[in-house]
Amino acid sequence: EGTVSDNEITANTKAGVLIKTSANPVVARNQIAKGLETGVYVFDSGLGKLEGNEICDNANAGVLVTTDGMPFVSKNRISRNAYEGVWICKKGRGTFEMNDLRQNAKGTMVAEPRDLKTSPWQLGLRAYVVEKSKNERLRVATHYRICLLAT
Repeated sequence: EGTVSDNEITANTKAGVLIKTSANPVVARNQIAKGLETGVYVFDSGLGKLEGNEICDNANAGVLVTTDGMPFVSKNRISRNAYEGVWICKKGRGTFEMNDLRQNAKGTMVAEPRDLKTSPWQLGLRAYVVEKSKNERLRVATHYRICLLAT
C-alpha cells in the first residue's frame, strides 16, 4: 500500500520503481527516466496501479513484469526506452489500457509465452509483439495469453 506521486525518479543504476512481494502501491504522475535498467519492475506477486506516469529513456524496458507480477497500468507515456515499452515474461501478467507506447527501440509490447499450444506460438515464435501505437485495453492473463478487448 501507499502512494508514490509527483516525483522525478531519474538516473537510477537499478529499476526506477520496484514493486514486489504482494506490494500494491499507487504510482502516479511521476517522471521515471534515464535509468540504467528498467523504469518500473513488477515481480514476485507485486501488484500496483501505475497511472499518468512518464516512463522514458531507460536503458531497458519501460515496464518489466515477471514472476506473477500483475500491475494495472493505465494512461502512461512509455516511450524512448532502449528495449520494449512493456516486456512481460516468466509468468508475468497485468492489465494495460490507454498507454502511449510509441518510440521504444524494440517495439511497443512483448509477452514471452510459456507452454502455450495456441497460435501464434504454434508457429514457433518466441515472443508475440503487439504493434499498436496506443493500446486501448490490453489484458495479459495468467498463461501469457494476450487479448485485445473492445472498450
